Amino acid sequence: MFGYVKPFKPELKIREFEAYRAVYCGMCHTLGKRYAFAMRFILSYDLTLMAMLLLSMRESPVTICKCRCPANLRKLPACTQGRELRFVADCGVLLLYHKLRDNLHDASIPKKVLAALLLPIAACMKRRAASRQPQAAARIADAMRAQADAESKGAGIDAAADPTSGMIGDLLLLGAEKQADERVLHRFGYFLGRWIYLIDAVDDMQQDTQSGDFNPFALAWHLSPTSDFVAARARTVGLLNSCVYEMQAALALLPVRQYAEVLENTFSLGLPHMQCAVVEGLPNKSR
Repeated sequence: MFGYVKPFKPELKIREFEAYRAVYCGMCHTLGKRYAFAMRFILSYDLTLMAMLLLSMRESPVTICKCRCPANLRKLPACTQGRELRFVADCGVLLLYHKLRDNLHDASIPKKVLAALLLPIAACMKRRAASRQPQAAARIADAMRAQADAESKGAGIDAAADPTSGMIGDLLLLGAEKQADERVLHRFGYFLGRWIYLIDAVDDMQQDTQSGDFNPFALAWHLSPTSDFVAARARTVGLLNSCVYEMQAALALLPVRQYAEVLENTFSLGLPHMQCAVVEGLPNKSR
């Protein structure tokens, strides 16, 4: 996961922002206590959203406690380390391991060096996560193999996005433990994964084209370093919008008992805002 899925902060009420921050802080503490302090740095908006979605469907209220934040040394409200947060933390560690392995074969030289240095540590953490979540570990590994196979064969846009899309849908099913209609939840996760994969491909389109790395849009549309990338990014809006519409429709059918306002903000305002920023080619700090 890459940090694209987050709420549109200017439209959040104070209590909604505090609820979101409590989940974010809860995930940070869970990663630190369940693995190591350094694992806190893998936390992303995407993992936070996954945790919030799973928490939103539980019947019992979320328990909040105050934990000291290592960043500012103050005690801040944070969700307690329940089953949902532990599951997402384990999945985050598993995804980190496969991301580093992928960087060894498909990244710039600095990223390859960094991946080679971090991979032994990530492998140790991955073994611990796999022992705790064997089903999730097997599903992620299968998806990563399918992803690598699709990219090596020069798959089209839909085929390239499918392994990641299916993986996110399956992980949500494992994390929810039948608290929602499985078909609806899997469809929501499928299009969430598809949107994340496609928006990342749009974000990296020009860089991948120049470096020669795999990019489904560059391959399908025969882009070259001299292509008009402004127009190419604009062509992706229809595909991205269709994913957002599908997620909004599925979300309306899920039994959301908590965090409804934050989730509505994320998928009605946050994703479209991020999508516009990426399509327009704005730098990370401006998004």
